[in-house]
Amino acid sequence: DGDDAAGHVARGVGGEQRGGAAEQQRAAEVLRGLGFVVDEVGAACGDAARLKLSRSLFMKGLEALVVEFRAAIAPLAGREVVLASIERNVGAQFMSFCRMLIETDRRHASRRANELAEAVTIFGAPGRPLSVARASIDVLKSAAAAWTAADAPPVSAGADALAAYLSASAEGGGRAAR
Repeated sequence: DGDDAAGHVARGVGGEQRGGAAEQQRAAEVLRGLGFVVDEVGAACGDAARLKLSRSLFMKGLEALVVEFRAAIAPLAGREVVLASIERNVGAQFMSFCRMLIETDRRHASRRANELAEAVTIFGAPGRPLSVARASIDVLKSAAAAWTAADAPPVSAGADALAAYLSASAEGGGRAAR
């Protein structure tokens, strides 16, 4: 039903999706052979999609936090000290993941904002406002809008350049403001 940047595939099982259990098992074997992790997550149609959307509440919110933070500190002299301090707390692998979030945001912010909005619609309820997720939608939409500008750096520009561009865009000017 969906895949993510880590190469995982979530799928439902049972006759309601893509043929039957035998066809799904063969598909799972092929995907595993290609290096994907395949999780069987439920018999009802939509089970895998709901789990994928629940994951979006976390992952897209994390992306928005990282993108907003990196844009905020982009003009800060000494930001490397802050990033190194954070890395000592969360580890190099997590910081590498954060860089990947910024770099992939350049291409996927709009789609991810829409997926997060769908997740908020599904999981929001009275008493569960999902305030962080709702704010994250706005962050991702703002980034997506910035990436459409003619002077937006290419996808290959790297996390630092992308964060600097978002920072300058937030201050009212694209690349020229840097």
